Amino acid sequence: MMMQLLKRVSALLLAVSFFLPLTQCSQKLGDTSPPVTVSASNAYEWPSLLSAVVLLLFFWPLVLQLWSAIKRIRITSRKASWIEFGLSILSLAGIAGIALPWMLTFGASIRYGAFVASGSVLAYGTASLVEAVQTGTRPLRRGGQVSRPDSPI
Repeated sequence: MMMQLLKRVSALLLAVSFFLPLTQCSQKLGDTSPPVTVSASNAYEWPSLLSAVVLLLFFWPLVLQLWSAIKRIRITSRKASWIEFGLSILSLAGIAGIALPWMLTFGASIRYGAFVASGSVLAYGTASLVEAVQTGTRPLRRGGQVSRPDSPI
């Protein structure tokens, strides 16, 4: 139950961090223009393939958690937890893929949105990993039906 709560809170924080600033470009000496702040929502032009990928990187956990809450089901399979863990790693790499080019190219500094996004993905991934390790697998009967632990296969 605690892992489910952690996953829901971190999914919500990740979705909120989509609108928070990830990086901010510094000004050059003598430049009077305001610094450019980049968030995930304005990192790429809308609509484009990259903007859709960024949207998925930030909102897939929230969609899974809302679906689970609406259907009142709890995904407890080991395979699903490992998939969520893998998707968390991909999301973390995607967040770094948004922030790092700005830092390396334009000398941008990391803002609080990047920390919130990275922390929430790490929390979600850790909770998924703990669920994957703790979840026991039950053998399958022929035909794909789950057998009871006390029944012969």
